[in-house]
Amino acid sequence: MCGDPKIAVPEANSAANFGETIGVQKVWGVSYTRWGDGGTTNISNWYAKWAVIEPTQLPKDTVATPWTSITNGGSFGMTVTGGANTVTVDLSTVPESATLVYDVDNSSGIVTVTPKNLTNATDLTAIEHALVSGTQVNVYGVPTATGAIQAYVVLYYTGTLPK
Repeated sequence: MCGDPKIAVPEANSAANFGETIGVQKVWGVSYTRWGDGGTTNISNWYAKWAVIEPTQLPKDTVATPWTSITNGGSFGMTVTGGANTVTVDLSTVPESATLVYDVDNSSGIVTVTPKNLTNATDLTAIEHALVSGTQVNVYGVPTATGAIQAYVVLYYTGTLPK
C-alpha cells in the first residue's frame, strides 16, 4: 500500500460484530494512493486512485435465523462459536453481480460441489429451503455500514457434515 492507508469509501469504517471472543470483523483491502491528484483540485491531500475491498472469510458455523427474501436478494442470520451475536448475511440476486453460492454435499463418502444460481428461480428456491437454522455455512464477505455482511461467496453443507 502506498501512502496513507485510509480508504476513502463508505465501507472503510464498517464492521460486523459477533461479540465475545470472536468480536468485530472489519473491512480490509488495498489501495493505491499518492499525494495530490496530479490536477489542481487536490494538490495537498492524499488521493486514492483506486481501492480493492477484499471479502473476509468468516469462521465456518451455522445459520441462526432462516432465509428471508429482501429486495434484490435475501438474507439469513449467522452465529459463530465463541460469539454471542447473530450477524445478518446479505446475498444479492442481481444479475451480473449475484452472490456465488455452492451446495457442498457429502453423501456416502462422495463430495459433490454444485453451484447455485441466485438469478434462477429453481436454484433460489433450493437455497431458501437449505438456509435454515442449524445449516452449516462458510461465508466470505464484506462488512457493511449496517453491521451486516454483504456475501461474496456462500458455501452450505448437506449430507454428512464436515468436522
